[in-house]
Amino acid sequence: MPNDNGTTDTGDSKTTDGKTTDTDALQKEIDKWKALARKHEENAKTNADKAKQFDQLEASSKSDIDKLTEQVEALRQDNATAKLEALKLRIATEHKVSAEDAALFLTGSDEETLTAQAKRLAGREEEKRRNGSHVKGEGQHSDKNAGDGELRDFAKSLFGRD
Repeated sequence: MPNDNGTTDTGDSKTTDGKTTDTDALQKEIDKWKALARKHEENAKTNADKAKQFDQLEASSKSDIDKLTEQVEALRQDNATAKLEALKLRIATEHKVSAEDAALFLTGSDEETLTAQAKRLAGREEEKRRNGSHVKGEGQHSDKNAGDGELRDFAKSLFGRD
């Protein structure tokens, strides 16, 4: 049966200018592509879930690595501090500087500086020992107040002291 547009309707197939199209074949092709699309969509969802799990695992591993890195850095700092303290005590002992003075005055961070500070501090201690504690006139008795006996007597009588 001819149509207005020049095709003949024969049920399942139509012909247009000598080309035959089978609707069942087209429907099968559409169904095939739909099934493939659904399959790929399902795979994509599965992959997205796996990618999310992988990212979480990587993040937790990374945080473990970061924690370990921080611990290593803290241990390195503690080690450096302990070495510096040992160096300070060794230099203080060599130069006969007391532990209190060493803690207060030895502030350098390398052996040269600490040695220079200890030598200077030990030199000051030696100078102090050599010169001693000296106050001019201390320990000597003088008679500066010898002429003021009358004033003393007056003050005693005024305040009633004998």
